[in-house]
Amino acid sequence: KIDKIVEETILENEAKKAASSIAVKNTLSAAGVKTEMTSAYDNAKEAREKIDKNLNALQSQGASKEVIQAATASRVKALQAEIAAANVVASNTGSVQQALQQASTSAQQATLNTLKSIASTPGMSKWDVRKANAAVRAAETAIYGATLENTYKDLKYTKEKAVAELNQLKQSGATEGAIRAAEAARDAATSAQKAAVDQAVQQATAAVQQATAAAQDVAAVAQEVSQEVAQEVAQSAQSALQDLRDIASTGGMSQWDVQRAQAAVKAAEAQIAGTDYDLNKALNTINKNKAYEDAGGTPNQSGSTWDGH
Repeated sequence: KIDKIVEETILENEAKKAASSIAVKNTLSAAGVKTEMTSAYDNAKEAREKIDKNLNALQSQGASKEVIQAATASRVKALQAEIAAANVVASNTGSVQQALQQASTSAQQATLNTLKSIASTPGMSKWDVRKANAAVRAAETAIYGATLENTYKDLKYTKEKAVAELNQLKQSGATEGAIRAAEAARDAATSAQKAAVDQAVQQATAAVQQATAAAQDVAAVAQEVSQEVAQEVAQSAQSALQDLRDIASTGGMSQWDVQRAQAAVKAAEAQIAGTDYDLNKALNTINKNKAYEDAGGTPNQSGSTWDGH
């Protein structure tokens, strides 16, 4: 058993060393992106899948216990090699991003699919999976441009790492200074999440206000403009409003960031309709509800509606 553990450890280390060497020597080809780094992962995955298939066949055929054990041991080794190769790719997001920006559409999609496959590699640790998902988001940003959802999730990942580090420091009896620094990093990541949403909301709200003002100007001189122009201006306001609604529907956001965005949507809808909605009142209520729950209050039992209206 000890020999087996040693053998598997050596195999894993050799796989990491080989993959790391490839990563150092290789700057992803802009023409094809699929080079030795991603190919090493693809080959390791293919090998593990073949072993899985053979193992399933042996089990269904009623193979002996010894044969099953040997096949299972082979699968363990293959999976370790696959995870090692996956981690190398996920750790080199900078190189991946740089190459993707210059690659063909088909190469971009192929590499993105590989990264998504890496994030689904069985047996990876929680943090390896999160790192791989961050690599997927980095690739998507390189191909399609930045989105609020990916930005928010990246900040969430940063916050999760900060929280994990803080907990580790507390458990290890670290100094007060180290703990305070870790708490500051956690709080900064939390603030950055809110700031990202706030910035997107502010930009979309400004677009709604501009489009609504244009619509009002057109209405004031309705007889002097064509119906086509009037419709175009009205559609512009609705398009800006939809952008704001999309922000409020961004996946992965916290309850409070969602509610702040939803309040901005309600305010924009009221502005377009010519009715009233007190956005400041809504934001103050949301902040009070959050403070109530952060202090240990029962969720949704603060005595106020979510936006105070």
